[in-house]
Amino acid sequence: MLDKQTCKLVSRITENLPDLDNETMQWLIEHPQELKKFLEGLRLLKNDCVGVKAFKRIKIFHFTEKQSIIYFSVDYDGMTINERIKFLEDKGFDLNPLLRSVLYSTHFNHDFVGTTNIALIKWTLFNDKGRTTRNIREHAGLNGFGKLNPAVAFFIRNQINDTLIREMCLDSIVVMHEPIEDLNREPSVLSINRSVPIIHDRDRFIDKGNECLLGLKSDNPEKKWGEMIGFAFAASQAQ
Repeated sequence: MLDKQTCKLVSRITENLPDLDNETMQWLIEHPQELKKFLEGLRLLKNDCVGVKAFKRIKIFHFTEKQSIIYFSVDYDGMTINERIKFLEDKGFDLNPLLRSVLYSTHFNHDFVGTTNIALIKWTLFNDKGRTTRNIREHAGLNGFGKLNPAVAFFIRNQINDTLIREMCLDSIVVMHEPIEDLNREPSVLSINRSVPIIHDRDRFIDKGNECLLGLKSDNPEKKWGEMIGFAFAASQAQ
């Protein structure tokens, strides 16, 4: 039985719930783990940067798929690069030198605010021989999709989870931003990967925890990509 204080809180939450349509409410009913994440936004978290308590923003994540292209949007996380890296390190992620060199590169633009609409092109649109970086970028251009800000990799990683990537029938999301050279002078792009121990080619993962992993992949124009991958580009508007 709920105590008096808990009942008062539940009542106040009910009074101040955001407007949710029937579809969203039913989705939350059928996905209790996502409902739990939504409710975790009630927890007060210490914000070390400003020295005050702030509510963690939780976004209800939806995506749609049309002709093997997945559409969704992500929000700016409000953090600086140092705060993002500290956030990952505090969660036990070991940032390797190659990944760190890209994150701290002068070519990495962290100045970004707002919502980003994303078009995720699935690997199934290309045959094995034609699934190259060059062909994927050309296909995106023909569809009016553009390059993403590299910081969007953080937004995606923080707003989706392993389960959602599986629901997309993918193992990895590659963020198709302007390539950034790593320590080895290899043009690279960031990726968000399921927490599975698959390491091949030049794929470089920073950990194998239970959450989505931030990784680094070669962006060589002639690179042939494998299966179960989605290639993220900027879409002009949400679908």
